[in-house]
Amino acid sequence: MSVKAELTERDRRYLERSLNGPVWKVVLSVGAPLALYQELAMIFTVMDTMMVSNISVTVMAVSVAAVVIARFRKEYLSERVCTADQGA
Repeated sequence: MSVKAELTERDRRYLERSLNGPVWKVVLSVGAPLALYQELAMIFTVMDTMMVSNISVTVMAVSVAAVVIARFRKEYLSERVCTADQGA
């Protein structure tokens, strides 16, 4: 049993242009959006790096310490609740 996809007129034109048109147009039509996406991704990566580099070491240390303390408290409290439930 064979299933065939129904192509719209637009899809047929694109397929015809891709298979029988000039290669440089096909490469540009496929490559240009990919290049634009890659360029935007690189810009965002550079901006993220610049933002992170502006965070002072003290702020980062305080942030890490806060996370460690919060995690310790969560684990400590969950252990105490579990042991209290077992003892009751």
